[in-house]
Amino acid sequence: MSETPSAALVAREPADFELHQLLAAPLAALVRAEALSAMALLDVIGQIGFQPSAAAAPETLGALRMASFTYPRQLPDGSVRTMTMELPLLSLVPLPVLAVKDGSFVFDVALTGLRAVPPTEAQRASGMSEVALTVALPPTAASGTTAPAPPVMNVHLNVVRGDFPNGIINLLQVMNGGALLRETPPAAR
Repeated sequence: MSETPSAALVAREPADFELHQLLAAPLAALVRAEALSAMALLDVIGQIGFQPSAAAAPETLGALRMASFTYPRQLPDGSVRTMTMELPLLSLVPLPVLAVKDGSFVFDVALTGLRAVPPTEAQRASGMSEVALTVALPPTAASGTTAPAPPVMNVHLNVVRGDFPNGIINLLQVMNGGALLRETPPAAR
């Protein structure tokens, strides 16, 4: 099995980072993951809910895609008429609105040093100073060997259905008013 270039880089070239940089990296990855999830939701809404328009700008969704079905309806006089119901297709599909409820990132770091941080004007005036910890990700021993393996980060995320953004709530409210019920003409039955 071949190593990925990034795994080889981490395993063979340990670099020193300031601790805040190392702690921010998985958080920034989580933010990027949620942004990708939001873009995927927009793709689902566009593909399922709207008919694409070739001439429309990318931010224009196009015409609302409708699902229609017919059914018999008995009227008060006892007669039966065929009715057609049209509903926005998007109102029939659960939307994949997901969000990370909580998460944990567990990894070991090796303290490699302390570095004085140049004080800000406010810190100078108050007599405070700041020190940055420099750390590295230590390689771990590969199972059954003494050869170093890439550092390991254990990640646990709890993903739940997210809150609907206001724009989607407004869209769903408009779609609720878009349902049509009409009698089907005899020629179309």
